Amino acid sequence: MVLPYFGAFPEYASLFFQSCAANPDYTWLILTDSGVPCDLPNNVKIISMTFQRCRELIQNKFDFPISLKTPQKLCDYKCAYGYLFKSYLSGFDFWGHCDMDLIWGNLSKFLNKNLFDSYDKIYRLGHLSLYRNNYKCNTAFLLPHPNGKDFKSVAATDRPCIFDELNGIGKILEANNFKVYNKEEAADITFK
Repeated sequence: MVLPYFGAFPEYASLFFQSCAANPDYTWLILTDSGVPCDLPNNVKIISMTFQRCRELIQNKFDFPISLKTPQKLCDYKCAYGYLFKSYLSGFDFWGHCDMDLIWGNLSKFLNKNLFDSYDKIYRLGHLSLYRNNYKCNTAFLLPHPNGKDFKSVAATDRPCIFDELNGIGKILEANNFKVYNKEEAADITFK
């Protein structure tokens, strides 16, 4: 799981990291400028970098100017992480992106060999999506969008476009016959 996180980690970060530890078959790569708030499990790797350095790494992958002024805009780049951070992902059959405001259950109860053998992308929303780690899937975000909302136009605006979800990469994958597993398997809990 690739997770850029810039700024101070939230108060609940230790719970997130504990839930990562409960999933030893998965690895989290966290690109951050923040100090780690607790002991990390072996399957969580910190890649220290500033947001500016991350922005430069991303811009260097494209021959057109991008607009990436705040970390919040990274949501539109999530589906490109396989392409953008390729050097960190060699040896993995799949890569994913996720948010930090999650507590992981036992991922192996949901993500099984059949899913990994059958689909190019697993899940459809930005808080957790997994992609087959190959050139075709890692560059799919660059394919034309059926409604004209292509990545280049999304990258040119400061406004978050939610390109990592249904109406962005989801439409591109659908139009190009990628196999996508869209069943929702999460408990979305809101506290008041």
